[in-house]
Amino acid sequence: MKPQADDLAVFPTPDAPAQAARPLIEAQVVLFDIEGTLVDAVPLTLKCWTETLAEFGRKVTVETLQPLSGMDGGDLLSRLFPDLTDDVKSRILKSQGERYRSQYLQQVQPFPRVAELFRWLRSAGKSIGLATDSSRDEVDRYVALTGIRGMVDACGSGDEVRHGKPHPDVIDLALKELGAAPRDAVMIGDTPYDMSAACQVGTRAVGLLTGGFGQADLVRAGAEAVAPDVGALFEAVLNR
Repeated sequence: MKPQADDLAVFPTPDAPAQAARPLIEAQVVLFDIEGTLVDAVPLTLKCWTETLAEFGRKVTVETLQPLSGMDGGDLLSRLFPDLTDDVKSRILKSQGERYRSQYLQQVQPFPRVAELFRWLRSAGKSIGLATDSSRDEVDRYVALTGIRGMVDACGSGDEVRHGKPHPDVIDLALKELGAAPRDAVMIGDTPYDMSAACQVGTRAVGLLTGGFGQADLVRAGAEAVAPDVGALFEAVLNR
């Protein structure tokens, strides 16, 4: 998902990719979000949410949902509709997940140069983890789609934890699987919720602009640097 060209807060400075590459080079462990970071899933996810909510009599625009993109689904529903009961929220979440997997998952496309970045990280001796709110079956699809199978050492996924981001559960899980300390890791993500979760755990955080958020949004949430996309990040590590 590309940011709007008229949002002056969106675009990083020319040296931003180099600044964003530094934590990847220095860290022993690199964690990645997936949707909006490695694959272009945000527009499809937001469309799926609008359709699902309409099915339950709740009309919400994509523009209203965008600032909440990447937030734990239960938290998103509580933010939008405080009157919903837990039972209704559970039914909405179940319906949204089923709709996404049946109608949208196969439409998702990878961002360029993901596999190249992962190969570089492996050659540099880094451990690689995924920390995502996506379910395991979605993760399997995305891993195949991006060509990174065999290059991922650990994964914390949404169906293995109680809360998604900005709660730090999936990052905690990935670090635990890796046997790594937070101070040795960096989290790469596209939303303020990725950045916030990383900061709560104590990892460094690098933001990408492929989730529809601006640079200012990501920095306020804790990103120490921001790059346009994963391809720019790869180019930057090559040129260090």
